[in-house]
Amino acid sequence: MDDGLIPTTINSPRRPVEPRGVCPDAGFPKSSDVRLGTNAKFADFPEVGDALEDCRLVAELGCGASGQAFLAQQEASADRPIVLKITTAAAREEHLNLARLQHTHIMPLYWISALPHRGLRVLAMPYLARTTLAGLLNRMEEFPRESWSGQQVFEILQDDEALMPVRIAVQEQTAEGLKGSSWVDFVVNLGQTLAQALAYPISAIFSTSI
Repeated sequence: MDDGLIPTTINSPRRPVEPRGVCPDAGFPKSSDVRLGTNAKFADFPEVGDALEDCRLVAELGCGASGQAFLAQQEASADRPIVLKITTAAAREEHLNLARLQHTHIMPLYWISALPHRGLRVLAMPYLARTTLAGLLNRMEEFPRESWSGQQVFEILQDDEALMPVRIAVQEQTAEGLKGSSWVDFVVNLGQTLAQALAYPISAIFSTSI
């Protein structure tokens, strides 16, 4: 995630998920107004369990200097799991760039909402998994490097998802491909995916600026 958001994930499947109400790097407590700079505006951030628009916040995924990311369920759409990235209204307008990007390997935006009465901006995105790449690598360090494999990656992803209050369906073909791959294959495929995603915005910007 952008804007310095850090994951509030945990490093062991044996530890329970405890919703965190305070983001240490953000410096804002939950359920209170935060004065933003010198413009005397306020941002009233929600907390796990709150309702926001037609969504219910069920877990905190990350936090940072400008906001928080939550796993939410959209009640109007059969409780589908989504991610709500909630930032201050004064945060940099990354959503204007994201809204123009449509690529298989770039997270799309469902919608963008402004909540001026709370000093917030909400970006809604699909929920794919809770595990970050940094979190995955930290977990892999628990095993001897010569044993690293796609099977271990799959098991870590499954362990992390088992701790979440909302589960997403696993695509069987993708899962079997991951479980049958070596660590080298996984890294090469990941690098290819990242390279394709990084190349797309450059081509999109040039194609729209001509």
